[in-house]
Amino acid sequence: MQVVEELHLARSKKCLEVDVTHSYGELTCMDMDLTEDGAANTLCKQPSQQDLILVLDTNILLSHLAYIKNIRSHGLADEVSFPVILIPWVVLQELDFLKRGKDLSGSVAHLAIPAISYIYNTLKNREPRLWGQSMQQAAESSYGLKGENNDDRVLQCCLQYQNLYPECALILCTNDKNLCSKAFLCGVKAFSKRDLESEAKKFKHSNLPLQNFKPSTTPHTSHQASLAVFEKTKRDVSREVCELEDCLRDVLSDVLEVEMKAVYDDLWLEVVYRKPPWSLLDVLQCLKKHWIAVFGQVIQRKKLQLVLNLINFFQSSKFTKVTLSFGVSVMSMR
Repeated sequence: MQVVEELHLARSKKCLEVDVTHSYGELTCMDMDLTEDGAANTLCKQPSQQDLILVLDTNILLSHLAYIKNIRSHGLADEVSFPVILIPWVVLQELDFLKRGKDLSGSVAHLAIPAISYIYNTLKNREPRLWGQSMQQAAESSYGLKGENNDDRVLQCCLQYQNLYPECALILCTNDKNLCSKAFLCGVKAFSKRDLESEAKKFKHSNLPLQNFKPSTTPHTSHQASLAVFEKTKRDVSREVCELEDCLRDVLSDVLEVEMKAVYDDLWLEVVYRKPPWSLLDVLQCLKKHWIAVFGQVIQRKKLQLVLNLINFFQSSKFTKVTLSFGVSVMSMR
């Protein structure tokens, strides 16, 4: 709650006010190729009819970055939906301002750096399902709001993308209750992180579609139908790859725990490089770290290169590219 309260206070005092016609800082100075309508060319391709656009407020990126990463990897409520995550331009600027540590406590300011790094690396690697509103888009949007404060600018972004993609559901995720109220009054669905999790779980266990997550269907041309099938194929492939990744993590986690206990007994939790619960990358990093002392004794030492290759694969954009390439191959065989 400290993050929400400090950001809300800073916005109300206009400590974070920025000029959308000027950019500054490492992240917000990135060039973005634009299409004729001003959308980012490589990042904002037309989503399929069943896609969800999830707009993030600054407080979500600061407080729940791990949750956002999990949504991109595994979808909402474990594959209910793989939403497109949208970062408003004003949020990028606020993060840039916050990393300088001005007017806010250090406990809030230091949270901006990991968020900035994550957004930067994702955009740089041109990974799917993360978009950024461009400076040009932010400067041209109004939609009945004067943009006198950053809350309004976040809402302008939501309304702009509702207009750009009327066939898609759009949700604003923010822990700021007042911004949620403003969003409701402007016709924008808004949830806190906790409420978003709850709604996603309800949708997962419901046999009826919820308008909160999917827009109403509209007639398709044959071309639109083909695009929809292609997008569904990509989502299906992503889901299968996620399951494969989870299976690999579970197996290697068991191996890691058994062998660490065999060497260090009850002290293994104090010794292990990264503490559980583990992601797949955590497990691989632990195998690498303890290879000489532990795993090199029970596995051929030359197998270390396989671990290094897996780490490089899952850390790089190759993982995403292979997944998408497989999806294209499956589609071409139909």
